[in-house]
Amino acid sequence: MNMKIWYGLQTKGKERCRLLLIVILVFGFGWQGCATTPPGYQPLAAEGMRLKYPGYSVVAPPGEGWLIKENDYGLVAITKKIKSNTHTFFMNVTPVRVTPNWNSPEDFMTAIKREKDLNVNPKKRLKLLVNDYRLKQDVGEYCFEFHQKAEDYGVSRTDGAPFLILSVKGLGCNHPQERELYFDVSYSERNKPGEADPELEKIGASFLKSFRFENLS
Repeated sequence: MNMKIWYGLQTKGKERCRLLLIVILVFGFGWQGCATTPPGYQPLAAEGMRLKYPGYSVVAPPGEGWLIKENDYGLVAITKKIKSNTHTFFMNVTPVRVTPNWNSPEDFMTAIKREKDLNVNPKKRLKLLVNDYRLKQDVGEYCFEFHQKAEDYGVSRTDGAPFLILSVKGLGCNHPQERELYFDVSYSERNKPGEADPELEKIGASFLKSFRFENLS
């Protein structure tokens, strides 16, 4: 199956690219540690409020200290500085234009998974442990949930650990009014073994649950 995919709600030359296995790689691999704010992020001033973008909305996490990054195409990333050199947490929604060469929800899920799997291991830095996809039609007819987990051997600071654990959970959905519009919704946590935070897991799960479709106009 030949499926064209690119980031953003419009296509502009160099913006076209293949969908990565883990969308968080776009935001998180260039930032480590707790000392500075990741590039392009601003304080989130709408804690606990519903944030609306073209075609979808999500609820911002509660509490203080969250940071947000947005672009003109409806892409949003939310993170929080953590007092650790090895621990990061991100929540993302990435709108993607696709060529819908599928005839059923199962075909849709399989096609997106195949495209992601083409880039399962950028620069051979990841050892994939979990790569699970399941239909999630209580969200929408063309929706699935996924869980990806890997050992990350490409991080510059691990504080003595041989690798960090990268875990990504999310949703993949076609907009019901526009089959060419796909949303990749996820939260990810990267940490030393044993450093994962159950409270962040709850916040991420609530973020996914808050996702809903909105009108495109």
